[in-house]
Amino acid sequence: MLNNFELEKYRSCDICSIEKSDLVDLCSVEVNRDMPLESRISEYIKAVKNPYLFRVGDVGVKINCIGNKDLMDAIVNIC
Repeated sequence: MLNNFELEKYRSCDICSIEKSDLVDLCSVEVNRDMPLESRISEYIKAVKNPYLFRVGDVGVKINCIGNKDLMDAIVNIC
């Protein structure tokens, strides 16, 4: 798992300063849903490299969490 420093570093990345081709295409990421949740989250983070920035096809995506949700809540919904 990522520590708070690493998460903040990834969260602060500006999607406009990154080439879309450098982002991992979420369509190519496969997570084994038979694994325990923590293992799935770890595999997802390894695959996407930056859990806040990725692309879906040709569209760059940046996740921002508001309210009581945090990044781990969002990842649980993806994994």
